[in-house]
Amino acid sequence: MAMLKLTVTDDGGQPIAFRVQAFKAGQTVANVWDHGATSLSLPADEYTILVRHGFDYDAVQMDVDLSGAAVEKAVTLKKRYDIHSLGWYCGESHMHGQHGREDQPRTFLDARRLAEANGLDYVQIAQAWTPDFAWTPVEILERMAKDASTPQVTVNWNLESPKCFMDVDDGGESGNLHGYGHGCTVALKERPYDEAFWFTGPNFRIIQEIHGQNAVVTLAHPARFWFNKGNFVSNWASEIAFDYVAGHGYDGVDILNDGSPVFFQHEHVWWNLLNMGYKVAGTGNSDGSIADGQAGRFRTYTRIEGGFSWQAVAQAIRRGACVASSGPMVLFQVDGQDSGTEFPADGRKHKAMLNVWSGPLPDEILLCVQVIRNGEIVQAWDLRHLKARHWAGEFELSDTAFAWYAIRVSATCKDPRSLAIWAQPTELYEVAVASPVYFIPEGFRRPEPAAAKVKLCVMDEDGKPLAASVSVLDMGREIARESVDQSGVAILETPATAILIIRAPGYAEAKRDLYMDSAIYAYCRNFNGFYTPEAWKDLRRMLGALSFDVKLARNTTMHF
Repeated sequence: MAMLKLTVTDDGGQPIAFRVQAFKAGQTVANVWDHGATSLSLPADEYTILVRHGFDYDAVQMDVDLSGAAVEKAVTLKKRYDIHSLGWYCGESHMHGQHGREDQPRTFLDARRLAEANGLDYVQIAQAWTPDFAWTPVEILERMAKDASTPQVTVNWNLESPKCFMDVDDGGESGNLHGYGHGCTVALKERPYDEAFWFTGPNFRIIQEIHGQNAVVTLAHPARFWFNKGNFVSNWASEIAFDYVAGHGYDGVDILNDGSPVFFQHEHVWWNLLNMGYKVAGTGNSDGSIADGQAGRFRTYTRIEGGFSWQAVAQAIRRGACVASSGPMVLFQVDGQDSGTEFPADGRKHKAMLNVWSGPLPDEILLCVQVIRNGEIVQAWDLRHLKARHWAGEFELSDTAFAWYAIRVSATCKDPRSLAIWAQPTELYEVAVASPVYFIPEGFRRPEPAAAKVKLCVMDEDGKPLAASVSVLDMGREIARESVDQSGVAILETPATAILIIRAPGYAEAKRDLYMDSAIYAYCRNFNGFYTPEAWKDLRRMLGALSFDVKLARNTTMHF
């Protein structure tokens, strides 16, 4: 064995948290997170060593010969840009304490150490929070988070929820496995209801609870799927169209996540939502675990004012002041305003400014910067010939119709592991996407939640009409009470998420779930219409013409 001793400081000479990796033929043979100094014990050989701290410091890569005596190296990580002073904070909200029972047990303190070394301002840990996979009480989680936090990194617990499947989750071993969808929370305060509530579909009830706490939820890998023994298995969001139509859509879409090979599919899901008029942030999260150390491989930057708080991060996501990144960075402002700002679509010209950086690894350079309007590239700068790591530009924006303008930046990738995995002739790239600004014409309205119109026919076991009362429930609470007259027929207008409880004296009550007990469920189960608005239109039509024939059974209670 040979020894590599490293001391790592910033360009002010102060010790800094860092991540160091040793590579051999593209394979990671050592992976350490530390602060100021560390030692690596490796078999005597030659290695590529990569030392880095987040995206805003230049990484250092070097070839080291460890075939002889111990080697000592002093590394200086130089600051590339300072956006923290401008109110930008970056973090990771889709990270597991233990992703599987085979993981080496980890703690919130380990998560903080990884986050600090990877240049994150915050990290949220989803279940399992402890190695025993227990449903840990919130009071304990909050204490664990507080004890792990430092002035540099704020740690919190959160939920990888909603994460619900339409069948028993056996990984597709026994047949096709469809998912309602998969999200992660930000700024969740309480955890009412039992564990089953958070992982049992449909998803919209969970999203209702999240929004009821003034928290937000982002949609993870919306179009990700795979096959197991020939069976279709999906984490994709089969319920996505219904969620938005019913008024309980996600606040952000993870256009960057562990499903990187289908990045553009995820992005196109987001574009479709934006084109329909929904205001949704583009976000990035890694879906890693503390054990694999991938905290912040994909991350979300949010622009907040007044200092960090979880509520400020949630509000920035709602507002759309976001950048999703795998390494590059882009600052996008229009008339000095951040992403998410809405301007009148009156044809007036506005000054847009861009400040763009490549990823932090040596020799990573900017490839192009694209302006995307309503899902189409309308302006672009080809930067390959500049071989630049930083670029700034400005242009004019104006519109007379509803439009959104986002910025996409691509840059080369020089990560040894990524290059080894992606054995392909085309140039591998990293991506940053700034969420849009919007142009809003007079009279424009963002989509309103669709109400359900229900024709309810109530009868006895012989098919004769029955008068009845109807309780309309939403999230388990009665929100209205309706009646059915002697004709046995009533037309009701209710929220799309409602459950109806039908009662008549002398008869057992009946329940009808507008989602689960109608054709809407089957429509969502077979959903694959992510990229056009047709499914959203179909569901609005279906909700406008629901019909239930309800036969009430006579009570058979014996009286003595």
